[in-house]
Amino acid sequence: MHGSLPNFYKLGGPASAQYDTFVMQPNQLADFGSFLAGARFQTYLDNCQNDRKLALTTYTWNSKLAAELARILGHVEVVLRHAMDLQLRSWNADQPRVAGQTDLNDARKRDGGNSEEWLKHPAPLLFKLVNTRTRTGKILSTYDGALRRAIDGSNERDPAHPRHATYVTHDDIIAHTTFGFWLHLLPNPKHRHAPLSSLSQQERSKELAARRLWSEALCKAFPGKTNAYVVQYYVQRAHALRNRIAHHEPLLHTDRKSYFRTSTRLLHGINPAVGSWVGSTAQVVQILNKRPRQKP
Repeated sequence: MHGSLPNFYKLGGPASAQYDTFVMQPNQLADFGSFLAGARFQTYLDNCQNDRKLALTTYTWNSKLAAELARILGHVEVVLRHAMDLQLRSWNADQPRVAGQTDLNDARKRDGGNSEEWLKHPAPLLFKLVNTRTRTGKILSTYDGALRRAIDGSNERDPAHPRHATYVTHDDIIAHTTFGFWLHLLPNPKHRHAPLSSLSQQERSKELAARRLWSEALCKAFPGKTNAYVVQYYVQRAHALRNRIAHHEPLLHTDRKSYFRTSTRLLHGINPAVGSWVGSTAQVVQILNKRPRQKP
């Protein structure tokens, strides 16, 4: 098997744990670069003044940093959606039941309100925020998309999994929403000082709905943060960093420490104990301090 691997790749370490290690000679650095997209590796070469060895070391360092930030953002996403979901369950269950949605363009015609399943049966106010209207006026249901992904996920579990092909629950559906979805449930800072009269009818309607939903429900999800626009800013930053990492984009010119602090502050706003736990277990600062540098 080893014969099929590049000659600079060897398996080393104790026999009980085969660690993957790279043993690379200077004349093999150029060969290794061909395994990476040229434009991608060029970013690291430019940052390292064309020092290929330093560029490769920096590439590895960037991967470690991205992995650690992704771990933290995983906690952020889970805690965020759970906190918001709890409040939306309670709020939506208290709303009067509406028999079928009033929007004639909604093909689903499900009842709204009077249910903890707020994504499936959103009250009219919440309906404006959880569903997207296309330019032709068609309503795209966030629930339907998350439901399809949840069903696919259930069916694709290993047959030995205890929940293989089982009934999809509200929790399953919430887990299959996107990070960006939660961002759009919050008031938008760009509309904070702009007169609502300057917005389109759809923008104005959604902003008013988000402000009311914050005051009646979502503010309770962030007892440590009273300003909706600050919370939205924190969520937006976490979402942007998550997308950057998901697309394997370099973090060389990103304010990594600031993004990290924003994420922990968001968690503190939800629950100080959780924020402290995530912050105390994070290795971001240690990794940042080990960034490879050119020798003088």
